[in-house]
Amino acid sequence: MTSQDGDQTPETSSDDDEAALMPLNTSAGSNDDDSASTQASNGASASGTHDERRLIMLGFGVALIGAIIGGGFSYLGAWHQSRTQLEAQGAQGREDRKKEDREKRAEVYEGFLGAADVFAVKTNEIVTDCKDGKCSPDWHAWQTSRAEYQGALNQVWVYGSDKAVAQTSRVSAALPKSLWEPNADELHLTFESANFRATYQGFQSLMCRELPAIPRTAC
Repeated sequence: MTSQDGDQTPETSSDDDEAALMPLNTSAGSNDDDSASTQASNGASASGTHDERRLIMLGFGVALIGAIIGGGFSYLGAWHQSRTQLEAQGAQGREDRKKEDREKRAEVYEGFLGAADVFAVKTNEIVTDCKDGKCSPDWHAWQTSRAEYQGALNQVWVYGSDKAVAQTSRVSAALPKSLWEPNADELHLTFESANFRATYQGFQSLMCRELPAIPRTAC
């Protein structure tokens, strides 16, 4: 190609121009690979974080469930122990009350038999020794024994069993009426000694059955 000045300008090929326009060390393929790699890396990081959170929440849930179960078992154990203690205390309380009842009945029953024996003796003395008005009976002593017998009888009615109360009626049937206020001039005492002994022994047998914690076979 010739310029107006007559100088010749060296020709430059189109290939060289295109080569000069392209950036060095850069290709479209490498950009795409870098972008994909970055996205993959970000995705992997997000996925790892999500998995870690899931593991943390799972561990927390397991620990919470374990704590609830452990607390439940602890509560059940404490409740069972408390109930067992209450039942033991209740059983012990019932045994203590039974023991107290036996001890009180022993006192009352012994008092009744003692009073019955004195009343029977005083009555028998008057009946056998004062025939035909040839003696002067000790009415004061007899009245005292009669009153003491009635008081002992009242104690059995309060603290005794139904069988004991029934047995006192049999004993009383062999003795003069303990609630009767007799006129000494008109007094006619009777004393059934055989019946008294039988009913007295019947009351003893009842004591043998009711008072010991483990009654004898012979009772």
